[in-house]
Amino acid sequence: MAKTGILFASFLAGISGFLWLFFTYEIVLRDQ
Repeated sequence: MAKTGILFASFLAGISGFLWLFFTYEIVLRDQ
């Protein structure tokens, strides 16, 4: 059960990090 929680947490962290990079990239492109 603990392993599943750790995997799920890292999975969510990866998704949020990817979304953050995506939005930052789009904002930078829009500024130019």
